[in-house]
Amino acid sequence: MTTSTEIENLQKICNLWNQRIEDVIKEMSFTSELDQLENLDRKFQYYSEQLKKFENKLNLLKTKSDSSASPNPQHTISNKISKINFHNQKKIVNYILDNCLGEQGGLALFLLDNTSLMRGDLCVAEIQYYLSSKSYGKLKYCPIDPFLRPDISDERSLLNAIADYFKPIEPHPNDQQYIHKIIEKIGDSVQGGSIVFFDFTNWDSLTENDDRLLSWFIEYFWKSLNQKHQDISQDYSWVKFLLFCSISSPHL
Repeated sequence: MTTSTEIENLQKICNLWNQRIEDVIKEMSFTSELDQLENLDRKFQYYSEQLKKFENKLNLLKTKSDSSASPNPQHTISNKISKINFHNQKKIVNYILDNCLGEQGGLALFLLDNTSLMRGDLCVAEIQYYLSSKSYGKLKYCPIDPFLRPDISDERSLLNAIADYFKPIEPHPNDQQYIHKIIEKIGDSVQGGSIVFFDFTNWDSLTENDDRLLSWFIEYFWKSLNQKHQDISQDYSWVKFLLFCSISSPHL
């Protein structure tokens, strides 16, 4: 077997393990049962170990090849995805949740940029899984991805996407009234220790509307939700509303 064939076969194996990892992450996103999450975590760890093993073989074989071409920085980063450690990012998030929000709860917004190269989706998935395991089924995960919801292009379509996670909500022709109805429904859905996790993924795929729509969301929805939380905190403790907004390109 030639070196090029071996490299090709190893690359296919790595792609297979990568796909399995992504499938597990998707399952984690839609699972709140603790025993299922633990089982998925074991799969995630095993698949990651296998990916690392075959990537090491692949990199060693490439090193031994007689190719004199300079390595592509983007390709090098991609090959090291399984070695990326999100410890610092998770530490920052945990510090904010435990020390800035704490028992009184509250809202927190996190912006992740350059996620296409640094696999920010894996970082958010790990944080979401970690919070799920601590919240004992009280985490409500609400992914909003324009790639999966191409209808999201303006304020109304964004509100519809959010409302889908808190059905039934009758739409209102006035955006402010619609926001009020959605937030009231969100408030009715929480209890002590609840976490509502909004995951805005691939946000810059909205092209020219991404900054404007995010600004509008924060000004009219997020601030209104913060006011609602002040009422919620009178009855329940440890209630948190989180927004992770991921941008695939570097944010300048």
